Amino acid sequence: MKVSELMVGYTPDDEFEGFATNDDWVLAVGIGETTSEKDYTVVQQGIAGLDPQMNPVTQDKQYIREKGWNTIADHAADFVSKRLAPAAPKNDGKQTPMRGHPVFIAQHATACCCRGCLAKWHGIPQGVPLSAEQQVYIVGMLMSWMRREMEN
Repeated sequence: MKVSELMVGYTPDDEFEGFATNDDWVLAVGIGETTSEKDYTVVQQGIAGLDPQMNPVTQDKQYIREKGWNTIADHAADFVSKRLAPAAPKNDGKQTPMRGHPVFIAQHATACCCRGCLAKWHGIPQGVPLSAEQQVYIVGMLMSWMRREMEN
């Protein structure tokens, strides 16, 4: 879904003053040749409390601190290449645990947990191996999400 499709029938008000709740946001990313924000692909919208496990005192944050970002990036790349990159991953739709590694939490939070979510939320087709560029995109999204969570 594109931002332009999501906003059909809505006219943003530049003068709006008020508050937004955690259900009032959209995460959209530019994929390929986007010409403006309205062409960005919607990744998530209005997800509240998805990551309560990743707070400052969790084992996941401690793990990231102990291992460092380079190691976490290596783990993310390894998980993506082994669990998502094949055209038909083993146990697709169930291959990413809900806990056990910070990358797993990031995969669910960014809809990069299975080929079905990649197709639905990122427009990456199922049934064909992921390209190197697609794998870099996914790892980048996972790392970006984890870095933001570490700051909160």
